[in-house]
Amino acid sequence: MNEPETVKEREDILLTRGIVRSWEKLRLIYNGVMVGPSILFATLFYHDNVWWTDGHSSAATALLIQIGVGIVLFALGANICFCLGPYVELVIVALGYPVTGRKLRPVLFGMGLLGSLSPVVVGILLYLA
Repeated sequence: MNEPETVKEREDILLTRGIVRSWEKLRLIYNGVMVGPSILFATLFYHDNVWWTDGHSSAATALLIQIGVGIVLFALGANICFCLGPYVELVIVALGYPVTGRKLRPVLFGMGLLGSLSPVVVGILLYLA
């Protein structure tokens, strides 16, 4: 791997590394907050959409498989969306805006978390209505 040629390049690498590490710590919080509502939503959604034929265990197994697949797909999508946070922060810093990660990161994280929770909460509310 090529070494950075200038001090500026080395500083940029350290800055980028710091941003990514900070966001990876936030990913744990993000996933912790998202897990409960996601499981609830998947359970409610799939419970009403399973074709119950005769009450045998095969129907229960199908339900569990559908819930599991739904949770995995939702988690994958949510984590892909999470990646927008560090990207946006990197772009804002790279463009030279006078804002630090300490001020920007919580705002981006909060907006992203609310954006990710919104469809889940709306889905649960629609189900309960």
